[in-house]
Amino acid sequence: MVIRRCLILLSLLLIVFSSPGQADALLRRFRTDSLNRDYIAAIRDYILYSNLQDSLSNAAKSRQFDELEDIYKTKQKEHTIIDLRNNQQIQRAELDRTNMVRRVTMSGIVVIFSIAVLLFIGLQQKRRSNIALRTHQQEIAGQNAALEEMNRQQQLLLVEKEWLTREIHHRVKNNLQTTISLLHMQSVYLSNEAALAAIRSSQRRMQAMSFIHQRLYQSEDMTSIDMSAYIIELINYLKESFRDAGNITFTQQVEAVSLDIGQAVPLGLIINEAITNAIKYAFPGNKKGTIEVGLGRDNDYCILSIADNGVSMAMRDDPAGRHSSLGLNLIRGLIEQLQGKFNIITGQGTVLHINFKPNHSI
Repeated sequence: MVIRRCLILLSLLLIVFSSPGQADALLRRFRTDSLNRDYIAAIRDYILYSNLQDSLSNAAKSRQFDELEDIYKTKQKEHTIIDLRNNQQIQRAELDRTNMVRRVTMSGIVVIFSIAVLLFIGLQQKRRSNIALRTHQQEIAGQNAALEEMNRQQQLLLVEKEWLTREIHHRVKNNLQTTISLLHMQSVYLSNEAALAAIRSSQRRMQAMSFIHQRLYQSEDMTSIDMSAYIIELINYLKESFRDAGNITFTQQVEAVSLDIGQAVPLGLIINEAITNAIKYAFPGNKKGTIEVGLGRDNDYCILSIADNGVSMAMRDDPAGRHSSLGLNLIRGLIEQLQGKFNIITGQGTVLHINFKPNHSI
């Protein structure tokens, strides 16, 4: 037991102070003692050798363990450093991502706020525009109502004016017809041929004007007169008013010309005077003949021509000279009223040629 303890103590000392060379020496001594049959010494040497080898092995393992531990710790430190760096990079990336999210969020908030502000401003402008539009529509509606009322009043005034104008023409025509009747009644009590002729001439002139007012009264358009229909009516009346007109042939070449009353009346009186003069003086002794009446347009002018193939005006038998001069003077005055020009061609009959510019044409 003491020996064993000594061996253990020795082994510990050997572990502390031994080296690889001592282990080899103990192995040689073990072999030598074994050969010398000193087994106790050999066992002791082997035990010391084994303990020394174990100690050396343990020391080597310890050193390896320490080296490995150092390497592990170094690697662990490196991994820790790498992890720290990675964590730092992750934190930095997380921070960048957080900052980016914050910036994006702030940008989104700013954009949404801007859109909201723009929408609010747009809604306000739209509301103001709608209010202004409704106000404008109300004003337009009021103006339209006022215009409709004005139009209604104007239509009433136009209808009233048309009725009054028609009534005026009707009354003028009636007054002329009354005057013609009074002249006819007066002529019954006259025996003077000159007075009777003057009354009949006045009757024909008034009848010529009466036809115009009658046509205006009966027409839908009371601003103008169709002269072609008027001339035919006037010629038929003159044919019936003269007993000696049966041997005269009347021809008309009249275009569709419309004149206002300011020109229709003097033109009708001119036609009446010219045809009356031709009937009375161009065909003496019931001589047969022709009276031609023409009315047409030449650019901006109206052309009236009244021709007969009877006795020339210069050769007509009018002893007093009063009829011809009165008719011609009346024709000249009426042509001046039309602001026109005329000429009389005599030879094989008489031709009265008048041109004037109409106030309007239809």
